[in-house]
Amino acid sequence: MNHVSKFNASDWEKLLLKNAKANLELNKYLITAVSNNGNFEFVLNFIASLKLNAYSKFFIICLDIKLYENMVKYGFANNAALVPSSWLPYVPATKDSSWKTKDYNLITQTKVHIVYKLLLNGLTVLLTDVDLVWLSPNIVKYIDFVAPKHEFIYTTDAIIERQKTDHDNDQFVANRVFKKLIQAFHKK
Repeated sequence: MNHVSKFNASDWEKLLLKNAKANLELNKYLITAVSNNGNFEFVLNFIASLKLNAYSKFFIICLDIKLYENMVKYGFANNAALVPSSWLPYVPATKDSSWKTKDYNLITQTKVHIVYKLLLNGLTVLLTDVDLVWLSPNIVKYIDFVAPKHEFIYTTDAIIERQKTDHDNDQFVANRVFKKLIQAFHKK
């Protein structure tokens, strides 16, 4: 663990990409979540739900060194890496952040930047939150069947039909944000 204290952004990027590529479910999908240590208990619960459903390949992208250290301590060194500072437009909070706060919004926006970098590196990303649990061993197989050519898939707390028009709904907002950010990235 002492060797990582000497890591620079390039070292973290190499480790992140190496571990990410080693954790592709069905040799195709990177089941990933982005978190900070403030949500470490959620991370452990998320991992437990994956393991209960026979998923051993997943990847936690750590927003702070403390979460990475905890992942190593709990035996998940190969399933995690600290996000390189070069991938981030700003430093997100390292504590649990309340919904609709500035810190929460920055963490949410950070996820978009991270996913974009993963996509640029040729990974097919299934982004999920750590406060969700997986209830079926067939989720990835189902996604592979219904959306085999997608490069980016994300989960939310609820998926319902009214989300297409309900402007106060998280999913509607997330769809709008992702669409605008991806368009902005392509303009660069």
